[in-house]
Amino acid sequence: MPETRTVFMEQKKVLIADDSPTVIRMLNYMLSSLSCQVLTATDGVEAIKLSYSELPDLILLDILMPKMTGYQVCRLLKDDPRTKHIPIVMLTAKDQRSDRFWGLSTGATEYIVKEFEDHRLQETIEQILSRECCHTAPGVSHSVQPVGDVDILSHANDLLDRQLFRSTITNCINELARSIQNFDETVSSVFKLLSRILGFQIGALSVIDSRGADLRLFFYLSEAVGARMFSQVKQALIDDISNEASFQDITIKILTGDTGLENEWSLKSFCKSELIGRHAKIGTMFIGDYREDHFSDEDRETFSFAGSEIAVVLDNARLYDENARIYEDLERELHRAHDIQHLMLPQHNPMESLLAIEAESISAKEVGGDYYDFYPLSDHQMLIAIGDVTGKGVPAALMMATIKTALQVRLEMTHDLKTVMSALNRLVCSQASKQYMTLFLAIIDVKEQIIQYCNAGHNFPILISPQDKSLQYLEEGDLPFGFLEAPKYDAHTHRFKSDDIFFLYTDGVIEARNRDRELYGYPRLEELLIAHCHEELSTIYLRILESLDEFYQETPLEDDMTMVLVKKL
Repeated sequence: MPETRTVFMEQKKVLIADDSPTVIRMLNYMLSSLSCQVLTATDGVEAIKLSYSELPDLILLDILMPKMTGYQVCRLLKDDPRTKHIPIVMLTAKDQRSDRFWGLSTGATEYIVKEFEDHRLQETIEQILSRECCHTAPGVSHSVQPVGDVDILSHANDLLDRQLFRSTITNCINELARSIQNFDETVSSVFKLLSRILGFQIGALSVIDSRGADLRLFFYLSEAVGARMFSQVKQALIDDISNEASFQDITIKILTGDTGLENEWSLKSFCKSELIGRHAKIGTMFIGDYREDHFSDEDRETFSFAGSEIAVVLDNARLYDENARIYEDLERELHRAHDIQHLMLPQHNPMESLLAIEAESISAKEVGGDYYDFYPLSDHQMLIAIGDVTGKGVPAALMMATIKTALQVRLEMTHDLKTVMSALNRLVCSQASKQYMTLFLAIIDVKEQIIQYCNAGHNFPILISPQDKSLQYLEEGDLPFGFLEAPKYDAHTHRFKSDDIFFLYTDGVIEARNRDRELYGYPRLEELLIAHCHEELSTIYLRILESLDEFYQETPLEDDMTMVLVKKL
């Protein structure tokens, strides 16, 4: 034990509850310098009896004792208004985190481990005993109040019953929390539960939205009520929440019941509980009745306890509803964006008398970063563009729209592919988003039967020859946009015979995966193109779509898929 020092203070009572005579002697020695009256108990029941009869100023409580543990003693004393004010220091050899948590949760003032925290024990004792405050709870007599074993057992059973009752209520409320319902259904379920626990004529709830702009009032009428009582409760809810927030609109919903009863009954008794959500008040819950003194103190305590648990459920349901509305709005906006993006793609073939074209773009999300376009440059020349922005969704779609617009502007100024490519690369490099993009541009000259092209990191297009059932990749290419500010882009030329098929695609086609994570791949694509190259272009296009659909079936797409097929007429 540490060296003791004399502290002068008014004599106080200290109860030592420990079944070890050695520990009692050591604590007696420590307390001898404090000029206090020491009481001792060697089991839990005796500790409770002395607590009631002597009302000590401090209890030093062991945990592992005969008859009742320190946890049980502490919980019983803290549950009783006559003894809940008494500071309790748990002094034990149990040093696990869970033991300390449980000890403090039962109501202990401090939790100190024997032998390892002796210096802290003496400091704690001196600090508690030197407090100049009333050591008796308000309204509690200083007179001796002896209790017997039967009283202790009765109190313990009563506490156990109340804890089980509260646990049952908590479990029922947790069941509501686990069921995904909209807010109205959750409120109705809450009042149905309360009506099984407490009798009331009218239940009501106010809740303000997270923006603080709209107030919603819900009413649950277990019996028909008159207009007078309904009006009283409605006004009480509005007045209560008006002190906390200002709102622009009030909506009222009657979940169940009827207000058509013709009587002048007024509200005579009620219970009210503030609903505290995430660190803020979100509303008020209310139950009422026309009978005076209808709700007992026990009813009010139950309602208050249930209200604190229900507030969490309602706050979650409120946020779930608001998030669901936000999600629905976002879904509508994304569908609108999908429609707009679809309209940005070519809607018709500008040279349908000279070239057959089939094209398709399928986004992995509502909007995507794949891109294709057609631009007639003369009566016998058309530019075809296909590109892929890194990523998916809205950022990729915005970049795609930027490139589409910029390409159209550049083509008004020049048809030189190298110049156009360099300008578009500078634009991508200047974007704050630091995205990358592949792009393939090809000018098909029907008169000269050639394709002039420039490739910025895109998948190599394929030329299919039906005449000898062969295919060839146009393998020349340079860096994608966004890697370097001034890379060199070269233009290349290739023959485009009258029966050749020009197939352009993005990597989403060959990298599509099925449920077994298998890639669609080049071999499967090449085999299909060769097998059907003698068929109409529209048939080849449908064969590819059918093959892809059959391959990945309902497996979600991981990337956008785009393809363009071109053939001379």
